[in-house]
Amino acid sequence: MHVLDWLVVVAYSLGLAGTAYFVRRAKHIEDFSVASRQIPALMIFATLAATYIGPGYSMGLADKASQQGYIWVLVFLPFCLQTLLVGLFIAPRLQTFQHAHTVGEILEVRYGTATKFLTGILTLALMTGFMSIMARASGELISSVTAMPLTWAAFLSTAIVVTYTSFGGIKGDITSDVFQFIVMSVGVPLMVVLLLVREGGSMITRQVPLNIPDSLPLFKLLPLLLGFFLGEALIPPYTVRALASRNPSAARRGFVLAAIFGGFWFVVCAAIGVLVRVSTREEIGGNVVLYAMRTYLPPGLFGLIFCAFVAIIISSWDSLLNCAATSFQFDLLAATRFSGHASRKALGLARATSLVIGVLATFLALKLPSFVDGLMYCYTLWAPTIVLPLVIGVLMEKPSRNAGPAAIVVGGIATGIWEWGLACPLGAPSLVVGVLFNQLAFWTVHCLSNRSHRAQIDRTIPRTLERV
Repeated sequence: MHVLDWLVVVAYSLGLAGTAYFVRRAKHIEDFSVASRQIPALMIFATLAATYIGPGYSMGLADKASQQGYIWVLVFLPFCLQTLLVGLFIAPRLQTFQHAHTVGEILEVRYGTATKFLTGILTLALMTGFMSIMARASGELISSVTAMPLTWAAFLSTAIVVTYTSFGGIKGDITSDVFQFIVMSVGVPLMVVLLLVREGGSMITRQVPLNIPDSLPLFKLLPLLLGFFLGEALIPPYTVRALASRNPSAARRGFVLAAIFGGFWFVVCAAIGVLVRVSTREEIGGNVVLYAMRTYLPPGLFGLIFCAFVAIIISSWDSLLNCAATSFQFDLLAATRFSGHASRKALGLARATSLVIGVLATFLALKLPSFVDGLMYCYTLWAPTIVLPLVIGVLMEKPSRNAGPAAIVVGGIATGIWEWGLACPLGAPSLVVGVLFNQLAFWTVHCLSNRSHRAQIDRTIPRTLERV
């Protein structure tokens, strides 16, 4: 990198370090996990947008758009629709679970302790999978710019994230996310402007397929749409932001604004891929964003855009790490001697868990496929198990307590059998099959439980009348 680029990177690093320093250190586990439930709407918007915009929703989208055009904006838009619906109907209701710190504790209220334990296991697996994507993306980005070996670059970024996440907890994550949001929301659109100035405004639509390409047939497109609609719905980092909101109105406004911003962001990232493809008139073998940075950006601006994409990765990574540590504490160790929520021992254990999970995710990152493919693997873990029982549990006050765990277990088993046992026969994706079996199990158990309950009441009433 040029000297000007290094100056920008140093300025960014000092800004991030200053933000982390001035945030009050987490004093207890309540502060570490839900920021004492005092975050206003605009901060919820900024941290939520910074969290969901990871490498898959930026560099991954640019790669796909460079190959197949703007159809990938439509593929990603169901995520915005889901976020909007959550903001309008789910996020404000999550405020009623005032004693919950995790998704598992919310589900415990409706379905019992066993469901919380299952959710804790799935949360740890999901967060580790997502963090592997972040570690791989940050490693590739740092390695390509500094010539540092990929392994060392990945562990360097892990050390940075683990340090400030462990120090400030979720409040530190949210505050740094606001800083990261400002950097990336300025830097990435600026990159599109620079490409347009270089190539001409008409290049953004020239020679770009706007219809569904043959390489993305309809039977593959529909599962992708469902995956982006359900795959990240109410994953722990988003749910925690609703729990950390100051009030239901702040949660609603934050989620709605983040959904609107997502539509704008996806168009910008797709435009980067399209402009690079039209400019080169050939597919780029590696990361499109990195190619555009190296090829088109002058000194100084290269450093700014580099910092913007580092911000994209770190702002997602820190939230995932915090949620993994919190879930381990509240969902899996709740019955042990470490379960005192306000104790320093619990806070220390959460910080140690952050370190272990961060290192494990970095090792797994070296075996990761593409960013979007990695996202789909994670979606397959979450959507067929937790999402719909959680939504039903928030909207319905008295679902059957056995319906939730039954749906999670059956959905997970059906997904595993369909994906790895049968190798997805007829081309039907395991995510869709898992969701269908999840809901079949849920409503079957719910209806049978209600029928059994009514039958018990019918038997009890005559006996009571006879005694009277």
